Amino acid sequence: MRYRRRRAACAALLAATASLQGCPDGNGVSVTASSSTATVGQLVAFTVSMNFSDATLGGGFRIGYDPTRLRFLSFSWDNGLADDPFFRVVCPNPEEFRCNGIDTSNNVLLVYGNFNAPLQHSYIVGSIIFQTLQTGSASVSPVGDPDYTGPFVSSDTFDPLAVSYSGSTIRVN
Repeated sequence: MRYRRRRAACAALLAATASLQGCPDGNGVSVTASSSTATVGQLVAFTVSMNFSDATLGGGFRIGYDPTRLRFLSFSWDNGLADDPFFRVVCPNPEEFRCNGIDTSNNVLLVYGNFNAPLQHSYIVGSIIFQTLQTGSASVSPVGDPDYTGPFVSSDTFDPLAVSYSGSTIRVN
């Protein structure tokens, strides 16, 4: 009986953590706005999170946005992300040689991983900052990047993992 209660409590805790991180069940990456509204010229932050039920060696994705509504300013990695900082890539970045030739006119590219200790469960990946440029809806949407980064890869089978991506929209007044 105790085992069932403990198991149910653990399942509830994992479900609550996943919903707080904004990621679906399974393997997911989400971008969540810190606010639902902003004014023109305001800086807005979005939290990038991951929640993986499968252990992954890493991978990457792009975060798309409308450059007529938002201007990308920066991305900062979360200190709690258990990746290997050597593998981190953020594009655009004029000082990063791995960004040469990558079109980031309407997206930000993120790559991370850890070959020694695979990533699994919920992590905040980091925070992305934009400046709003004009009124209307402004969406920020992550999407897999098969061309440059390839898929997230299973640490058990080395096969590509299915990943769900979810974005966020703010209203600029």
